[in-house]
Parts: sequence; structure tokens; C-alpha cells
Amino acid sequence: MSWANHRGAMRSELIELLNASGAEEGLSPLPSWDGDMDELFDQWSKDCSPITHLASWWPLRHEGFAYFVHYNDLKADLECEMRRLAAFLDIEVPEDLWPDTVARCGLSEMREEARGSGRVNVIFENGADSFFHKGTNGRWRDVLTQEQLERYDALVADGLPADAAQWLESGSLATGTRPHES
Repeated sequence: MSWANHRGAMRSELIELLNASGAEEGLSPLPSWDGDMDELFDQWSKDCSPITHLASWWPLRHEGFAYFVHYNDLKADLECEMRRLAAFLDIEVPEDLWPDTVARCGLSEMREEARGSGRVNVIFENGADSFFHKGTNGRWRDVLTQEQLERYDALVADGLPADAAQWLESGSLATGTRPHES
């Protein structure tokens, strides 16, 4: 849903600029999209980059240089997840700064900050309200057809080991394991 939201709200001028600069690098242009979710899912399922991306990193999760962050975990306990990430990166944050730091990373605060900066307005129609859409997870299940949901499940089953598939679906807090610790 994030990709559909971002792609649908991207200014046409930006898409033209991205396609022109990508062509110089030998990259394929972003395909045009008229808002048809069936078409977008078909394109996504052929590329399946999020599943492929996770599959490429999952075997490296114990190597000490990769840290997996799941949106469900951030939503459940943002401060805990921020502290875990800071520890992983060996970043010391003074204790008195944590409350404000965590507050500034909440969805509504980031949306307000983006509204004030104006930079997001250059990229997206309706600016921050388009970029920071709903901030929920799993809405795509209500948008896809049954056949598409079955294709998605097959892509996950074929492309990921069971523990990675569980983490992708629910995150660390729901599964009780953290990828780099399991």
C-alpha cells in the first residue's frame, strides 16, 4: 500500500526527472500507472523485490552488520526499538534526550514536521499528507483479490524460509524472535 500511495501521489515532473536521470544510468523507467491496483500488484509480484530483498539479507542476519526493523515493532514500542537500534549502532544518546527524540519520531510528529518543511510538497501532490498516509500495516490484504492474496502467499512460501516469512508477516514482537538474535 505504501508503494501504491507513494506512486499515485508522486508529481509527474518528478517521475519525468527520475526517468531521465535513470536513463543516463541505464535504468529502466518507472512504468506509468493509472491507479489500477490489479496492474500494480501484477508488476510488483513479477519483480517481488521486497521478498527478494529480505531473502538476500536473511542468511546474513547473524553477521553483525545487518539489523532488521519491522514497522509493527516500531508501532508497538517505538522507544524500545529506537534504543535497540542505537545500541546496535553504538550510539550513545543521553538519557534526558530520549523522551523528545522518541516523540519526534512518531507518525503525527513526522507528518507535522514534513508539512512545515515544504520539501515533501516538491515530490508529492498534497505533500506530507500523501507521503505519511495512514501509518498502518496490513491494509493491502483488504485491497487485493483472493487470487492475488494466494499468489502473494505462494511468493512468500517459495521465496523465504519459514522464520523469515513469519517475521515479514508479523515482526519480532509477535514472533518472539529477533532476526539477528535467532
